[in-house]
Amino acid sequence: RVLVTSSLDGSVRLWDPQNGSQIETFNYGTDVLDIDLSPNGSLVAAGRKDGFVSVINIDIRQNVYNYNFARGPVSIVQFHPAGDWLAVGTKTGTVRLWKVMSGFLIPGTLHDAEVFNLAFSPDGKQIVSVSEDSTARLARAETGRQTHVINHPDWVEDVAFSPDSSWFVTVSDDKIVRVFDAESGQEKV
Repeated sequence: RVLVTSSLDGSVRLWDPQNGSQIETFNYGTDVLDIDLSPNGSLVAAGRKDGFVSVINIDIRQNVYNYNFARGPVSIVQFHPAGDWLAVGTKTGTVRLWKVMSGFLIPGTLHDAEVFNLAFSPDGKQIVSVSEDSTARLARAETGRQTHVINHPDWVEDVAFSPDSSWFVTVSDDKIVRVFDAESGQEKV
């Protein structure tokens, strides 16, 4: 229905994908470092350099919530598959789970450096965060409790789960792609 883009110029823009025309612009006055679309396509979460996460309702084309995480710039945001929670990673290494549009937070994993990416398992039971501290950290999504720390020889830049949630893959700056068992955290390939 709508194409959503963000920029270091502080904007989130909604576009008509049929004709390329701009529908709406939200200016936040600070770099927008990441965006994610809720599973039902009605909300956009925007992670901002000033430590805020903004939530835009696409249906009514309005910014409906701003939350200050006060833990440094928000580098990555990721909706839970059910859409009611948002994982938030910061440049200072903090990961938290936020009940969307409420003040309720669950502490997540803690890295020693910037969180580059996050991934929820498709079944919504686990979350992996990856970081400049050369680790991937696996946690239970419902509690944020860390279950495994997986060390890599260099920065870990990306992570993704298999469709059946049984394994996940990491990509690091050592140019190696690794596959891990999601339950045990053991490297498979």
